[in-house]
Amino acid sequence: MIFMSKYLDLYNEVVERLSKEPELQQYKFLKSTEVFKLKTNDGWYEITVLKYFEESWKMVSVGSLEVTTDFLCICTIALRKFNLAMKWFEPFVQMEKREYQQLTNLNVCPEQLGLDRNYYFSLDKSNFETEYRRLHHCISMLVKTVMTEYHSITQYYEKKVKPILQTPPDPNGRGIVWVFEYMFLSRLIDPINYEKIKSIFCNHIQSLKRNREPNYENYEHLIQEIIEALEREADIARKKLN
Repeated sequence: MIFMSKYLDLYNEVVERLSKEPELQQYKFLKSTEVFKLKTNDGWYEITVLKYFEESWKMVSVGSLEVTTDFLCICTIALRKFNLAMKWFEPFVQMEKREYQQLTNLNVCPEQLGLDRNYYFSLDKSNFETEYRRLHHCISMLVKTVMTEYHSITQYYEKKVKPILQTPPDPNGRGIVWVFEYMFLSRLIDPINYEKIKSIFCNHIQSLKRNREPNYENYEHLIQEIIEALEREADIARKKLN
């Protein structure tokens, strides 16, 4: 169909232009996952450029002008993975190993920077330059933020894990794998505070149990073994870091 050809051509044009921008020179575009990816010695950075087709009738007009063209929507966020924070957990993971290996530790959303997550390119290209500048600015800010604030695993710990000492996790929250990850990071980076953080998270795990959180039930029979493993593996890894 002609409109789908325009949609894909427009997406390819945006991606090709982005790939030449200074911020993404070191990144490689992966068509299969629609991300710009930068591999590092400790993991990777990713900037998503996920595409969606938006029909004209779904779009809200500006003023009284009728929307008469369909749109390419590009959604972008920044992702960061630290291999060390996750690889130790692979023997316990209750999902496909390959799927787990594709998970990331954190994301930086445009909304955190006061920016839009979605960018709408009219298929008639009437707003191409304006929207491209907005998207490029957003990606520039995402790249700068994730590569500056989460350059190292220590920064990750300081920003995401250590605050638990002052603000315990929501007892009604979801998930449990991240709890083990945070405990591992505490033992690895900040062993002095580990017992305090361990106590906080053990209380949180009990809350998950009381709430019959589905993910908790998947790991209930492994909890003690996981904690013993994370302590052992963190101690081994710390010696290598030092």
